[in-house]
Amino acid sequence: MNGGEQGVPLLSQRGRNSLSGSVATDAQCDDPRGLPREPSASSKNRQPQRLLFNQLVVVDEALHDQPGGLHHLGDDPPMATSTEDEDRKRGHVPQYMDGVTREQQLAVKRFVDVLGAATGLAVTAPLMAAAALAIRASMGGPVLFRQQRPGQGGRPFHVYKFRTMSDARDGRGQLKADHERLTAVGRFIRGTSLDELPQLLNVLKGEMSLVGPRPLLMQYLDRYNARQARRHDVKPGITGLAQVRGRNALSWEEKFEYDVQYVEGWSLGLDARILFETVKKVVRREGISQQGQATMTEFMGTEE
Repeated sequence: MNGGEQGVPLLSQRGRNSLSGSVATDAQCDDPRGLPREPSASSKNRQPQRLLFNQLVVVDEALHDQPGGLHHLGDDPPMATSTEDEDRKRGHVPQYMDGVTREQQLAVKRFVDVLGAATGLAVTAPLMAAAALAIRASMGGPVLFRQQRPGQGGRPFHVYKFRTMSDARDGRGQLKADHERLTAVGRFIRGTSLDELPQLLNVLKGEMSLVGPRPLLMQYLDRYNARQARRHDVKPGITGLAQVRGRNALSWEEKFEYDVQYVEGWSLGLDARILFETVKKVVRREGISQQGQATMTEFMGTEE
């Protein structure tokens, strides 16, 4: 069983009578077609063209002509490994507009995160209130839970989500399997991705970004190979490249490869396209869970 939801104090004693009176843990590890289009045959014979995206970012076509670069939505991710220096020599990292540094683009990304998170919390407040009432009515407290996850550089932080599982236990007092504890309300909340909305608070706090590799479990840090560990070179996100490429329908190795591709090819334009693709994925409710599983199975490491 890939973890579970278990009560952990979250708020003050006074706040424990509120909807989020305590917290619990969850096992789910959330869990583009909008990527720059594949270059034409003629583009492979000319110098990479720098395309201005919203006067902030450029996309280098060399990323698509190199093995290991960004891939079209229909391609399978490569599993080759390489060092960051080797990636830079082969042109696998994004190149930015003259006069605009990476630090400046990261400052813009942070501004967009704060603005987007604040706007998202305001707009979705009625939905979050309805979800909280439904959870409390069907499962009782707590409504919210938190779980320690690794952030940028592997530094731990507490991620917030809506509770989707009951605390049902077997005769030995052990939590039942995830699929037995996932309630009808919880299944709907997960299917519509409403369970992720509280993470907008993590974005406001600077622990997460709107876009980035999903924050997984702390015990996975020691199970990554060198390439997979690069997913922690950036802040984790509410959505990411792996989520628009298949979410939990992908294998762990595929998800991690897409995460590293995001790190290597990050740009503000890529973030914008991932956000656009995320909206379509949520509406279509694609890749919510691994086939035959209520939640994603635990990652035990990649065999070399």
